[in-house]
Amino acid sequence: TQGYITQHPYVTYVNMIAKSLDAYVLNQAIGGDVFFDGNLDENLNFNPDIITVAYGTNDWSHESDVKANALNYFIKLRKIYPDKKIFALLPIFRGGIKGDIRNGYSLEDIRGQIKAAAEKNNIIVINCKNFIHHHKDYFWDKTLHPNELGFVFYAQGLLKEMEKHLL
Repeated sequence: TQGYITQHPYVTYVNMIAKSLDAYVLNQAIGGDVFFDGNLDENLNFNPDIITVAYGTNDWSHESDVKANALNYFIKLRKIYPDKKIFALLPIFRGGIKGDIRNGYSLEDIRGQIKAAAEKNNIIVINCKNFIHHHKDYFWDKTLHPNELGFVFYAQGLLKEMEKHLL
């Protein structure tokens, strides 16, 4: 997962989680991307212990078949890493979308589709939508991308949930 824009790259939830777990990070996220199994490299020379996947919000706002794309992505990811801890991070809060329907779905519908696809592939699902306070002061763009303070709350919530499956 990426951890998009921040003035200080250390202060992204990805880096804070890595520090808390004393882990090395290989961040392969692509800003603005969607579930696309072609991005998974079966020959990657990296053997992770933990994998996190945080797609969904861009899938929802683009015309894509989230249900099928997420399922195909998780099938391939599980095939590449059959014995690894994989976490599907459901989309965080997005300001300004209450009741918004895109491509026939609400963002909550998309969370449900991702959850179902992940669970079919023995992937741990973490609902991240309430990790960051639903207020514009926690987002650099006031609606979607967390600022440093937003990332602190995201990291705290995520770490608490991940640790339930890592101990």
